Formats: sequence, C-alpha cells, structure tokens
Amino acid sequence: MKKTAGILALCIAVFLSGCFDVIQDLTIRDNGSGVMTSKMDMGSVMAMMSQMGGMGDEKIKMDTSMALKSFLDSVTSISEEEKALLQNATVEVEIDSEEGAFNFQLNMPFEKIDDIAKLKAITANENWLGKLFSKIGEQESEKKDLTEGMGDMGNVKMPMPDDYLIYQYQPGKISRKANTLKLDSLSSDEMMQKMKEGMDQGMPGIRSVYAIHLPRPVKKAEGKNIVVSDDKKTVTIENTMDDLFDDPSKFEFTIEF
Repeated sequence: MKKTAGILALCIAVFLSGCFDVIQDLTIRDNGSGVMTSKMDMGSVMAMMSQMGGMGDEKIKMDTSMALKSFLDSVTSISEEEKALLQNATVEVEIDSEEGAFNFQLNMPFEKIDDIAKLKAITANENWLGKLFSKIGEQESEKKDLTEGMGDMGNVKMPMPDDYLIYQYQPGKISRKANTLKLDSLSSDEMMQKMKEGMDQGMPGIRSVYAIHLPRPVKKAEGKNIVVSDDKKTVTIENTMDDLFDDPSKFEFTIEF
C-alpha cells in the first residue's frame, strides 16, 4: 500500500499548500455549442513534496484517460439530466513523481450556452469525485495500490475561487461577479484561513486562469484583470487567491460578443 500513502500525502500537500494552477478553458462555436475544459496543474506540489522528501523512495506514475460515460451509472449524487450532459465528457490524469507532473483535466462538450452553467454546477459537486478517481485507479496496472488513494482524493473539500463567484452565461454575453454573501464567510472558513496564513508567509496561492475563445470578435470587455487578444476572439482573466482576500472585484468581468 505504499503508493496509496504516497498519493494521500500528495493530496494533503495540495489542499494545505494551495500552490497549484486552476486553468479553465471555454470554447464557444457559432451555433452556441462548444467545449469547457477544467485543468488542475499541481506540478509545483509534486516538486515541493520531492524537495521535502515527502515521497521517500516511492515512484508514482500514471497517464490515463477515460470517458465519463463508463462510470456514470454508479453515481447517485447527480441527477439523470446532469448525467446526460456528461455523456461525452472525458477525464485525463497524469502523475509522474520523477518528472514532477501532477495534472487532472476534465473535458466537457456542450450543445448550447445554457448548458455551461449546469456543467459548472456539476463540477462544483465533490460527492462524485471520489468514485471518479477510484474508477481511474482501477484502470491502472497496479490497481489495488492506487485505487484507495485516488478515491480518498475526492473526499477532501478543496477550497476554490469559484466557490465565491457567480457566473452568468447567455447568448452573446458572459459575466462573473463576486458572491458577496459567500465572501462574508471567508473569515470563518478554516481551510481558507490556513491557506491565507500560508500566503502571508510567502507561499504562492492558487493561480486561476480563465480563457474564453469566442466565435466572433468581442464587442465589450470590462474587468480589472481582463486581457483581450489582438483578433479580439480570446479573452483571458488571470487571478491569484490573494485577490479573493484583498480585492475580489479583480475576479469580476463582463464580455459581450
């Protein structure tokens, strides 16, 4: 069970350090369909664990992908409508302790813009993530060693910037606003406060990148951290977790296209 212990150690390091990247990539086509991709790049956590000797002499390596459709029947925490939205979704996991790689990516196609908000709500539901990681572990050659650790990874509530933001998607317009009611609870969130203490001591916080690829040039783009490409078809908003504590309005934006 050594690999289980190694993966659990990695999970704890991820959640307590907060030094990883969350990259969201949204592509919208002319007909309103598209793909929403959510990626977590935790390579810096892997490097930190290696430097601190937290992995010992263990070597963990995994590079796999799977269609979510293959395991949705066993999930009871999401509705049939939500399962239908995930029928064509895929997940990719790469872990390589020697190369310092630790990536998780969820690819979710959608048929219309209204589906984007529903997909974001599904990804915010942690209850089914444990089963997802367990399923991925079962596909690996060393099934028994990896499965338990991967399953436990989904049982820990990870604080994310999106927990404190409100998204709105409609044809020709996308916006993100700070959830003032949720932000009022920041001071009482133990995990968030531990993360803030780490950042105050010089540890890098979560870096959040949201890239939106539009079918036509943007007409209006407002936001403190918004960057528009030269062809005006890609809008990027980059933040760090510090912004959530110091100036949440840096997460806010409105684009019309």
